[in-house]
Amino acid sequence: SEAWDDDELFPSWFSGEDECTWYNVSCFEGRVLALQMNEYSLKGFIPPEIGRLESLALIQLQQNGLHGTIPQELVELQFLMALDLSWNNLTGIIPENIGHANVLEILSLQGNELNGTLPNGLFELTNLKYLFLGDNGFSGSISDDIDQLANLRQLTVSENSIAGTIP
Repeated sequence: SEAWDDDELFPSWFSGEDECTWYNVSCFEGRVLALQMNEYSLKGFIPPEIGRLESLALIQLQQNGLHGTIPQELVELQFLMALDLSWNNLTGIIPENIGHANVLEILSLQGNELNGTLPNGLFELTNLKYLFLGDNGFSGSISDDIDQLANLRQLTVSENSIAGTIP
């Protein structure tokens, strides 16, 4: 299947066209800072090329028809503060390198078909304030390392197969 594409809203990624002219793309001094494309009926997988938008701080792609896995390139973005991919049809695991997104404050992956255990890198996100993982297929238990998330204000893990208590 193909990366999401709607020639009317978004010409092909990195085709040479200025992404700052696209709908709901916010820029500053020619650098893409935010993609806010909620409920756009986007279909297909998330293009890993988004990881080439090095200044990206906000990705909101909730309530679309996205499927496939979460590209590891997204969590390599050094300025990414909020990642919301909730209520799509994403599968697979949370990328193991999630800990590289060290300024991330909001991570919302709820309402997908993600599975596996919660990766250790998740507990390296010391700036994380909101973590929404409910309505997926996660299993295992929550690591004692969750206490490293001193800034965490809200955690949702309901409707998964996570066993035990929250440490």
